[in-house]
Amino acid sequence: TNPPYSGDNVERVLRFCVDGNRGRTWCLLVPNWVVGKEYFRAMCGGGGVLFVVPEKRYRYYSPRGVREGVASGERRTAPFASFWIVGLGRRKG
Repeated sequence: TNPPYSGDNVERVLRFCVDGNRGRTWCLLVPNWVVGKEYFRAMCGGGGVLFVVPEKRYRYYSPRGVREGVASGERRTAPFASFWIVGLGRRKG
């Protein structure tokens, strides 16, 4: 499992970005499946977000010591496509 993306962690951090950071601009690197979630549509479906999609699929590396005996090239993984969500914030006044 990938703890940062398990449970309701993504929903909670997205809620903080949208509602709890005093209207400031924010960026999140998320798996592609996030935009299909109801909570994403409820919080961001009205606009105010941009998507930055990398030209190549990001690969993630297992931390040293986690997969001992595995060649370094095999520690790379791309279990899901990911991209950046940029929240434009809300200006007052």
